[in-house]
Amino acid sequence: MFIRLIRKEVGYLLKGLTIYVFIVITLLFYFTEFKSEMHLQRLPTIEEVEFSNKALADAGVPVNPFPYGVTEITEPVERMKAIYELLFNAAKEKEIYATSILGINVRKRLSDKEIRLIVGAMNKIATPHIDIDDFLRDEGDYGEQVKISYLDLKEILPILSYEEFESLISEINESLGGNTFLKKEYQNNWINRPRTYEEALSDYIGIIETDMVTQASARLYCDYMGIAAGFLPIFLAAFILTRDRKSRMSEIIYSRQASSFKYILAKYCALCSILFAFFLFLAVIATYDTYSMLTSQFDEIKFIFFDSDKYINILDTDGAVLGILYIDIMAFIKYTVLWIFPTIMITVSIGFVVSCVSSSGLAALPIQIIIWGLSISPLIGSYPLYKAFIRFNAFGESKLFNSLKSDILLNRIFISFISILLILLTVVVFDKKRSGGGFNARYFRFYRTSHKEIDS
Repeated sequence: MFIRLIRKEVGYLLKGLTIYVFIVITLLFYFTEFKSEMHLQRLPTIEEVEFSNKALADAGVPVNPFPYGVTEITEPVERMKAIYELLFNAAKEKEIYATSILGINVRKRLSDKEIRLIVGAMNKIATPHIDIDDFLRDEGDYGEQVKISYLDLKEILPILSYEEFESLISEINESLGGNTFLKKEYQNNWINRPRTYEEALSDYIGIIETDMVTQASARLYCDYMGIAAGFLPIFLAAFILTRDRKSRMSEIIYSRQASSFKYILAKYCALCSILFAFFLFLAVIATYDTYSMLTSQFDEIKFIFFDSDKYINILDTDGAVLGILYIDIMAFIKYTVLWIFPTIMITVSIGFVVSCVSSSGLAALPIQIIIWGLSISPLIGSYPLYKAFIRFNAFGESKLFNSLKSDILLNRIFISFISILLILLTVVVFDKKRSGGGFNARYFRFYRTSHKEIDS
């Protein structure tokens, strides 16, 4: 009976249009986001960058100020100056960036009270002292703000310890709503400086030696596909229970041979299995795309299926691979199972339990939107337990990833555990309705007495 229920549900799902809309949207997301960013190129030397910049300057073309990308500022004093500059610009422009509940960056207008709060904090952080009236005074018939000279960070002298500074910034952030760019989890997304050639080369070597290329690509793949897996399946899960009122599955639902546990679990397994299979298939495509990218740059590539730790890619001082390039061919599969599967489980579980309790698939959508918004940012480095999907929006950064690996694993285990609890809760609620004990019981009483048992 249980296997039969799974087969029937898979058949129903594959006959519907929604699953194919989901597939098309996810594929579009794959090609426009992941594949467009997945690249590995030899780093230009300092001499090559200087020659290129001179040629661009002579031609009147703007020079790229970040030829090797950017990296997080870690020096406490420099971080303090960067945040001080953000406070200065916020007070000057009377607005500050914040993240909405949907995970979208928005501009938050500041009141005079909030501007006074910010300027007061600036004067606690560093010298020279700033006059609040410089920010609040208006002049002219149209109330135009007085222009303040550009802030010279070289003149800023912090007078707080870094611990005191962090505490003060946390208080300011809470006073401004709690979700501004001052929030500690968001700071690493914008407190950056140009990366040096040596730092870029170190990261490049890490991609080749530590990540065997495919592990770095797999993390970027899971980052983007996790966004899709954390939201799109709700359109399938939220309506899977209410759909049966209009289908022949009602005969199976209310027969005594199909327990509530088997019925709910069969639907859950059917939907999750389809989604698992699709993302695994996409992982295979991503593996092939990564391999195709590498064949144009490396002469000899060898696949490693297991025990990847036993193989080492050797590079010279300029980052060129010496000999065979080993790649972990199973990386995308492993990362998909550990990274994407828990996201699918929690998204489907939320759709099931909310639609079962409310008897409406639509009720699950706003809840999932909120959960999705709480998980979408920051792009890297924050993995509290409540995040339904996790972000690591970087190609490389193996040292940073390894330092965060335990937090990521704990999040994935916790999310999987909560998913199981939510499905068990769905079974309890559904069985309560089915037995006529509340939760819109009239509908369930009618079908229990009007439908006959069917043979397994």
